[in-house]
Amino acid sequence: MERKPAERRLIGMVVLCFSASCLIGLIGGIVVKENRLVSFTEAAKSAGIPYLKADQVEAIDAIHLKYSNHDISAEEAYRQLRAEVERGVKAGK
Repeated sequence: MERKPAERRLIGMVVLCFSASCLIGLIGGIVVKENRLVSFTEAAKSAGIPYLKADQVEAIDAIHLKYSNHDISAEEAYRQLRAEVERGVKAGK
């Protein structure tokens, strides 16, 4: 399909702008990540949302393993999970 020169220029400009936008977004994402300009943990703390840290995840995995092996009931697993999250919140995590 043959295109007119004006259409070719328009298509070229659209492709150029899209490519530039993608490149700017990629570079911006790298800068934000490298400089840690956005931190979910800080946002979660200011909003009062419990945020799990690595040591809590290990404890939660252990509770899940006990529940999966039928060593504890669903109610007991819930109680242990809730206690673990509350412990993290009280510790200021």
